[in-house]
Amino acid sequence: MSRLLLALSAIALVPGLAVAATGGPDYFGYTWADQGDGQTYEWVDISGDDDAQEHTLQDDEQSGAVEIGFDFDFYGEVFTEAYVHSNGFISFADLADIYPNFSGTTCPLPVDDNVDGAVYAWVRDFNPLEGGTIHTATIGEEGARMFVAQWTDVPLYTQEGGQIDPMTVEIILHEGSNDVTVQVMTAGEELGGDGMIGVESPDGQSGISYAGCLTSGSLTDETVVRFTYPTSEGAVVPHQRIGAGEPGDDIEYAFTVYNRTDAEVVLPIEVTGNGWETVTDPADQVTVPANGSAELQVTASIADDAVPGDVDVATITLTGTEVFDLTTFTGVQRPSQGPWQVVAPLPLANDYMVVAAADDAIWSAGGRQAEDQQYTAADLLFRYDVATNEWASSNGGELAAMPEGRFLGSGCVLDGKLYVIGGLTPEVVDTQFQMGDSTFVYDIAANTWSEGQALPGPRAGGTAVCDPGSGRIFLIGGFMEDGDDADDAWDDVLAVEQYDPTGDAWTVEGGDLTGSRSAFAAVLTGDGTVVLAGGFYNGTISTIVEEYDLAGDFTPLPPLPLGRSYGVGGVLDGEVCVASGGTSTGYSEDWLCLADEAWVTQIDQLAVPLLPGGGGVADGHLYVLGGQNDQGDQANTVERWPFAELPEADGDADADADADADADTDADTDADADADGDGDGDGDGDAGGDDGGCCTVAPGAPSHDRMALLALGAFAAIAALRRRSRS
Repeated sequence: MSRLLLALSAIALVPGLAVAATGGPDYFGYTWADQGDGQTYEWVDISGDDDAQEHTLQDDEQSGAVEIGFDFDFYGEVFTEAYVHSNGFISFADLADIYPNFSGTTCPLPVDDNVDGAVYAWVRDFNPLEGGTIHTATIGEEGARMFVAQWTDVPLYTQEGGQIDPMTVEIILHEGSNDVTVQVMTAGEELGGDGMIGVESPDGQSGISYAGCLTSGSLTDETVVRFTYPTSEGAVVPHQRIGAGEPGDDIEYAFTVYNRTDAEVVLPIEVTGNGWETVTDPADQVTVPANGSAELQVTASIADDAVPGDVDVATITLTGTEVFDLTTFTGVQRPSQGPWQVVAPLPLANDYMVVAAADDAIWSAGGRQAEDQQYTAADLLFRYDVATNEWASSNGGELAAMPEGRFLGSGCVLDGKLYVIGGLTPEVVDTQFQMGDSTFVYDIAANTWSEGQALPGPRAGGTAVCDPGSGRIFLIGGFMEDGDDADDAWDDVLAVEQYDPTGDAWTVEGGDLTGSRSAFAAVLTGDGTVVLAGGFYNGTISTIVEEYDLAGDFTPLPPLPLGRSYGVGGVLDGEVCVASGGTSTGYSEDWLCLADEAWVTQIDQLAVPLLPGGGGVADGHLYVLGGQNDQGDQANTVERWPFAELPEADGDADADADADADADTDADTDADADADGDGDGDGDGDAGGDDGGCCTVAPGAPSHDRMALLALGAFAAIAALRRRSRS
């Protein structure tokens, strides 16, 4: 007997490890092999075939239904039609509704989102409007026919347009074997770092990515990958389920058991490892008809005395010729209090600002303001007092404005000082904002700014983490300038950089990231480690979660259920929680907490989904503020969880009313704040806190549509963000 165990391997969680010549199986049983395991690259060129159909697709568009020409079995379902997508993949269902909400992908597969039932040749944000061709054709003799979809010299989308980084790839569906072959003629400049090859089931529960998923250097010209239809006798999909509820709730899970033999199969059932009552239906054994499937229902009953953070793990074993170990993770949610509480709004709608949470205050520094259809880097400084539900501001005269405007910077609070690091400056060269290397230091008690040692080079889009234990600031991820030319592209910052405030010195001694990262939630835990969750990993939205020990080691943690960018994180009741941001399905209203072995989705939803703003935990509340709402407008909304009674804020803000999320974006950033800190600032020193923390601000802005914030590769989105003109 073989034994199929549920295992979350390092290569599945953290792309960037050694690439193998074979991979799999996935839950259904698909495996892959490339040229390193005997597969032969033989390009099938249909672009000049008289019988080929050319598809004139727009940017982010799918074709109509295309006849495959034969019955094709994909994950146990038979299809006769496929849809061809401009972004380098085919689907077996009509996914037109995903556009313009889909420009990239999540990795690794499977991801149960709104893009399932697909074969990915090289999924990324291609733009056939700027060049190249897309063809399909069915060729060969009956019984051994091939359906071919070919993308020839199709460039990457950029805001400026043009033939940027074209690639030539194709998908081949094989009649009879039901195998899938992907061939890459030209691998592109990133050589695997900006996309993915893979297959995913129509229900999103099974799938497998080629080993080089989002790994620069993993893809070469003339790559061939063959995904082989399962030859095993059976399968169970999926192998794990995650659910959550309140004490006393029954949580139901469903598994599909497949039998690929010509005889009926009976599989005895055993449930072990569970602390809470867990029952199956059928109870003792599951009977699967020949060449058919059967459903297995599992119900876990959450104990009445369970508390938020508890997770019960049950193993359901099905024993036959093969042995399947299935797992359910059942977590306890925090009690519902209704939607997140909307509190006093930001004095001005703002996005891409540095947001830093302290013990009793939330700080917002810089950001991006618009006037006369042009953006500028703002020098704004705002402070929210969590006790009084009031904002103080530099444009109102209470606080000292920054020495110079910044957006897309990094920052945090440490030992009574707010640090604002790097970011884009007000300087514009050839319509593009220039990157800064500054370390601005705001003394909270004195209400004054000073400037620390400059970064080793200009930086933007990283995340700063203030660690009280070491007294140091860690700058993680983001981008740096490539050369001296203002038009040069940005490069990844893989090395973690440290700042010592006492010695006023930057050093590079924190190890290297496992891959380029931006737009991720970073949460400093009570153990002195940092949890990095989601964001853009090697340029594409990701589910990847890692724990960083501040010394150079990264440990994989359970992945997010969906890839999430621009999430806001913090620690509530000892658990790492992530809220807001965006997934491949849209702006996210939900929030999750990492409870031991699984992420538990909480009951209450955000009142207004926001990104890319900021937030963090202050005084036991998780805050989300600013950014853009789901209409693409800059927002001044501030919301938090859990609910607590608040006094009304001075002025127009009412803590018990909905804040105006559509505030005027044409804000005057040239208010009469005292930039030197020696004028009329109030100098309050009680809002700094010494607990450290971090904030999340990272690149990617709307280019051809606002959903680029969610799914567009980070590199393609940057070009739009750097431009001075409003998009």
